[in-house]
Amino acid sequence: MSALGEVDARLFEPALGYLDRGRGALFRVSGPLVRPFVRSRDLRAIALVAISVTLALAASAFATGYLLLWGPLAFGVTHLAFEARYLLPERHKKNRALIAILAVQALLAFEGLAVFALPLAAAAAVMVTSRATEPATRRRHRAWTLLALAGSSGIVLAAPSWSRFALLHLHNLVPLGVWLVWRGRPRSVSATVLALVASALGAVLLGAFDGVPTHTPLSDRVFSIGKVADAVAALFSSPYRKRCLVAFAFTQALHYGLWIRVVPEEARERATPRPWVASWRAYKADAGRGFARMSVLGALLVPLAVVALGAVRARSLYVSASEFHASVEAVLVCILLMDRHRDPRPRAERDGRLAESVDPRPEGCHFGA
Repeated sequence: MSALGEVDARLFEPALGYLDRGRGALFRVSGPLVRPFVRSRDLRAIALVAISVTLALAASAFATGYLLLWGPLAFGVTHLAFEARYLLPERHKKNRALIAILAVQALLAFEGLAVFALPLAAAAAVMVTSRATEPATRRRHRAWTLLALAGSSGIVLAAPSWSRFALLHLHNLVPLGVWLVWRGRPRSVSATVLALVASALGAVLLGAFDGVPTHTPLSDRVFSIGKVADAVAALFSSPYRKRCLVAFAFTQALHYGLWIRVVPEEARERATPRPWVASWRAYKADAGRGFARMSVLGALLVPLAVVALGAVRARSLYVSASEFHASVEAVLVCILLMDRHRDPRPRAERDGRLAESVDPRPEGCHFGA
């Protein structure tokens, strides 16, 4: 067994087991209060989104600089692992043509050319992941998708600055879109979640927090909020410059919360929460033991990078290393939408990743029926 395997078996899984027992004890104490949320995935989603929106809005409005500095360091590596797990369908992981397209798109991102190649990469990805034989409705849907991507190429070439601006901001809302299309649910639940996000974002963009000072943990010479604003709001002047900055901080924080906590609620077959040990074992079975362990190791190395390099340099390193993911994410979303059109079953079932088959339900914290 590798060193990471030893750490996993002797330290990580046992620690999760203790957390499961603690969560089980807490549930037994507060059972009548939390039982409806435990039993209903939809109620739980609304509650989780409401908590995420509230925390993200408060932090982005009253601690903008702190959120922009520490948010990527705290959640960046983890959310990238979750993106990779949920956006790339199981049946496409061995598609060499698709992997090549994603690799080229990632390389172009580091050259600043990703936005120009994005429509072409998305169209190519849709083509190489399509089945040879398809029903007529599927072919029509693909044709309209390719036509829309072709039209977007002209928009990108005509207005690259606006295209980069749109990609930078809209990619933060990708997990919300993934959550909406992952499975069928009552429309009232989807509408409630959308209303929570839209009301918070609308409050920011309409100036509800214009009078709040922009708090930052470090001087502008060390960590420049102005430079961040140049990146996310360069096309606007005051007061919309600050509003775009706060809106970006809000959606970025929401982006992390949705990928790490809300989307996983949709991805498993069972409607009730799993014990953390079972979730970890399911992650290893789904993503591969090596990838799962390296993702945890990567998240744990972030504090060491902060100590060794300082928070500002560590954040800069993360942002530079993850620059590719927005455009790659957009390509994978196109595939997800095509898969959704093809088969209305839940995504976990379509991918053959039934959570119950890898859910041994270890002792402690059984929230199941």
